[in-house]
Amino acid sequence: MLGSEATTGATFLGTDRALDKLGSCGTAGMLNEVRLIDADGNAVTTPGVHGELCVRGDPVTPGYWNMPEETAAALGPDGWLRTGDVAYQDEDATST
Repeated sequence: MLGSEATTGATFLGTDRALDKLGSCGTAGMLNEVRLIDADGNAVTTPGVHGELCVRGDPVTPGYWNMPEETAAALGPDGWLRTGDVAYQDEDATST
């Protein structure tokens, strides 16, 4: 999912949930937040609705070296990294 843009896993699934959440990427990792957005950049909070996974927090890069245009495309002004990955929340998820 993420290369050098984030230094740790964005999401984790605990072993205690591995069987009942088979196929899930889990919840936000330590020191970061995750959220979903639609094509217009609006938050997606309805369970089962797909959106782009975004990550924000200390493990996320502040930007690309000497590449301001690429940084602006990847990171919003509020620091959310747009991963390009599609995801959805299930009924157990809490929104950020």
